[in-house]
Amino acid sequence: TWRRYVTFAAYQSLISEGVLVIQQHVRLWLSRRSVMRQRRGAIVIQKWHRRSINDNAHKERQTSAVVIQGAVRGHRARTCYVRFLAGVIAIQAAVRASQARRQYRAKQEAILLIQEAWRSELTTRKISKQLQA
Repeated sequence: TWRRYVTFAAYQSLISEGVLVIQQHVRLWLSRRSVMRQRRGAIVIQKWHRRSINDNAHKERQTSAVVIQGAVRGHRARTCYVRFLAGVIAIQAAVRASQARRQYRAKQEAILLIQEAWRSELTTRKISKQLQA
């Protein structure tokens, strides 16, 4: 029985060493798995953070582009309006000048008619005086 006890003790020692080795490997595997999960999680977080930064930068560029486009379109519209206004003013000036010339000619004709009538009246008076004398 002593032999059996020694054999059993050796067997127990061997088993407990094996169990310890298995436990060590399982703990190592679990630890590595945990570290790998943490790394993958960190990579996912970094990826989403970088994507968020890129999205924000893209939104800023897009907003800047919209602002620049608005400024360019506004400038173009104002320039077009100024040209249009200059054309309208030129047309108005030409029409007003034409009207002024027409009115001037009408007044000149009226003045000439009045002068002609007055001279005729004077001539008539002169002739009447001469005839009476």
